[in-house]
Amino acid sequence: MYPLFFKMGIIHKSYIIMEQNNINILVSKYLLGTATTEELSALKQLTLEYPHIAELLKKIKEEDGLSKHYSEYMEVDKEKALSHFKEKMYINRENIPTEETTQRNTSFFVLHSYLLRIAAVVLCLIAVGAGWWYKDYTKVTPPEIAQEVQKAIEQSKVSGKNMARVETLSDIIQEKSMGDNESPQQLAQAYEIIQENYNLEDLRRITTVHDREFWVTLDDGTLVHLNYNSKIIYPEKFGRNHREVILDGEAYFMVAKDRSRKFIVHTPDGEVTVHGTEFHVNTRSNVQNADVNKASTEVVLVKGSVSVTSNSNEQMMRPGQMASLNAQRSTINITNVDTEPYVAWNLGEFSFREWTMEKVMSIMARWYNREVIFKSNEARNVKISGDYDRYDDVVPIMESLELVTGLKITVKSDKIYIE
Repeated sequence: MYPLFFKMGIIHKSYIIMEQNNINILVSKYLLGTATTEELSALKQLTLEYPHIAELLKKIKEEDGLSKHYSEYMEVDKEKALSHFKEKMYINRENIPTEETTQRNTSFFVLHSYLLRIAAVVLCLIAVGAGWWYKDYTKVTPPEIAQEVQKAIEQSKVSGKNMARVETLSDIIQEKSMGDNESPQQLAQAYEIIQENYNLEDLRRITTVHDREFWVTLDDGTLVHLNYNSKIIYPEKFGRNHREVILDGEAYFMVAKDRSRKFIVHTPDGEVTVHGTEFHVNTRSNVQNADVNKASTEVVLVKGSVSVTSNSNEQMMRPGQMASLNAQRSTINITNVDTEPYVAWNLGEFSFREWTMEKVMSIMARWYNREVIFKSNEARNVKISGDYDRYDDVVPIMESLELVTGLKITVKSDKIYIE
């Protein structure tokens, strides 16, 4: 049988080799103040070899409630208790036991009282251990925000890019969907779920336009970086058992750790379930494709552990993997990817690795609010790798691309010509 402290999850597994009675009785005697000199010496040696026990005893002795119990138990008057025991057990005076029987009963009573005190201490230990466990289980640990992220947030604010429309859901409920008429139909179910768990007055919707982004810190400390042309619905205060948001667009999540409440991101193609991690979600990975069966939601896991679910199909992900979810086809495809480009935009950079100019400019066009015109198909297919400051002006970036690719790039007020 495992030792008591091992069962409580407090003492390290190495204590499994110790005998249960030796540990529990030794500790109980110490707490009750009945340990002999030899037993105290043995306990001291035990704490030197296993610091975890010393730390545990220190914390237990500091508990006010447990100290009170010690005092109460130590004030027990054995003689008075024994007299009370005789009165209750031997009401008929003609049947008063012999001296031998009395001694035997007295020994039994003392042993029984001693065992009761040990049991009380053990119950206190369990209660204290359970309290520590519950406190740790429900502890919320906000994500560590790197200096590079903080710098990106400041740059976004200074450049005027950190801008969005924030609305209460009760003000826009007449739309009867997550957002406007452009919101995917698949989000209706997610909207119903989140509406059941929160009051409309507590729900907020943030919307960014084509050339803006927005950083928002949620109730638990989770930091969300919303990219352009994106929407997110979230509660101002999470519930006791729920942490849920709805995303339509692209965002980078740095989730606070909370083992007692899962963090769920509802998307048009399924859900992303996490406890504490960093990941990127894009519900419009193929937004330019008119065929809804080919559109999908991409989830890129940077660190931690998440699961993705689509139509009851759930799969776990590892860092460095991308999951493509498609609700129409009920599929989840997981592949290995380079996470750098997905982390880069969260740090205020454009990062391209063997991308075609057409793909690069599709992002640049939206971010800088310009129409891109290719004057030849050859220019579309030129591949490029590089890193660029996301908050830099469009002109120096285009000049750099022109130098690297050998293409001629002309920037006008609302257009970019490439040939």
